[in-house]
Amino acid sequence: MCPRLQVLPYTQPFDLDFVYQETLSNHPDYDFSPYMKFGGIANTHTISAALINLIVMGSAALAPCLGFRWRSQTLATLDRFRNSLSAQTIMQFRALVQVGF
Repeated sequence: MCPRLQVLPYTQPFDLDFVYQETLSNHPDYDFSPYMKFGGIANTHTISAALINLIVMGSAALAPCLGFRWRSQTLATLDRFRNSLSAQTIMQFRALVQVGF
């Protein structure tokens, strides 16, 4: 069974007025004036937010594929130039390339 990759988050709209009123009722003596300049959180249901999520999802899915391709090409190049490198250099370079894969 292939594991499912879920990268795209779904965020519900925020009710900032409710949160502010609830915080005021729980902490009436707290000074909120430094935080009133904060504009809140942008709407996540716009076309730009969907585009950003799509780019992030694509990047997260493609990054391992690109890393594997880079690693394969690098190891193939190392094998091609095996005669011009010392055994220790080849061993160290293979260890460097294979870290994390």
